[in-house]
Formats: sequence, C-alpha cells, structure tokens
Amino acid sequence: RIHDTFKHLFVIVIIAKSHAVFLIDVFHLHESFDGFSFVDSAFVDFNNAHFYNGMTMNEKITGFLSTLPRDSLLDNMTQIISKKTCISICQFCISEKIPFAFFFIDFDTFKKVNDTLGHPTGDKALIDLARMLKECIQDEGIVCRFGGDEFAILMPDMEERNDVWQTARKYSEYFRHHPLSYLKDAFLDGRITLTSGIVRYPLDAND
Repeated sequence: RIHDTFKHLFVIVIIAKSHAVFLIDVFHLHESFDGFSFVDSAFVDFNNAHFYNGMTMNEKITGFLSTLPRDSLLDNMTQIISKKTCISICQFCISEKIPFAFFFIDFDTFKKVNDTLGHPTGDKALIDLARMLKECIQDEGIVCRFGGDEFAILMPDMEERNDVWQTARKYSEYFRHHPLSYLKDAFLDGRITLTSGIVRYPLDAND
C-alpha cells in the first residue's frame, strides 16, 4: 500500500503477491486529503474478487469515487466518507447490480455526552468513534458518517446472513472492549453502546 502523500499526481500500482494481483487504483490526489486517506476507506483487496462487466467490484467503486466532487467526498469533522458520498455509492452499486450489506449505526444516548461534558468533548468523541470504526472494519468496507452520532458501513459483495451477523458482532464487541476514558463522567465506564439497522441489497430490498 502506498503511504506517501502525492499532490496532483496520477498513480497506478500493480503488485503481484502470492499469485494474487492487487491494484491501487488511479486517483488524482488533492493536497488537502492527507494522501490516500479517502482511498483507504473504500479499498478492499482483490483476493477472490467478483467481476462485473469485466471489472472487479473494487475497480468499479474506486473508479466511481474518482468522478465525484472532491469537496463533498469526506465529512468535514471526522474525515471519513460523507453521507452524500455514501448515498451515491449505494446508488451506484444498485445501478451496477453489485450486492452489498448496509449497516446503519446510531450511538445510544450520545446526547448525554454533549449535555454532561459539552459539545467540544462530544465532537472529540465523534472523531474517535469514526476512527475506531475504521480501525475495526479496516479495508473490508466503507465507513461513512451520516450526521450527528449516526454512522454507516457499506460492505460490498456481502450477502450471507452469517457474514452480516459476524460483522455487526465484530464492531459491537470492538466498542465494548475499547471504552473512551474521558467519557467516564457521562457514562459509568466510558463505554458507548450502539443500535444497528441492517439491510442487504438485493436480498432484502432492490432499490
């Protein structure tokens, strides 16, 4: 993976490793995007990738992201994929018949953080929650912020019920075992619980 920051540069890298080919896609990097930060949010390795009209799912989604306006790709506060971009990706996947699982996440009683500790601490917590979601999901899916304390995860090519359940359990357990110490005054042990709504395309809905 490329970690250096390039400004206004198109890059294609193909690496052969263990008989698998990985592609770091073509992106016109912008100096305000901190290198590949937004690419990392949407990149999944190509092992056993499915193909759609001759292209892997990864190529299609990353190629689509490169066509979107740069100023709306990321959420300003958390620097993860924005609500607008997330909706566009969902619409694109539907139009291309790419199956996916969509996890809508609401952090419970988050209002108590703002009321007890103040909005600056609440903002810090939202940034940390976004970071923790990305650390948990890594390159398996796309982590987005919908606004307030609402986040979403889009998992391309995920259809099996067991995979969906394991993913939901994975991030729920992750937050249970990673409390935010500075929230102890708002919550007994600094742990924030969450509620999830999950849907699969096209198994649960087709539009």
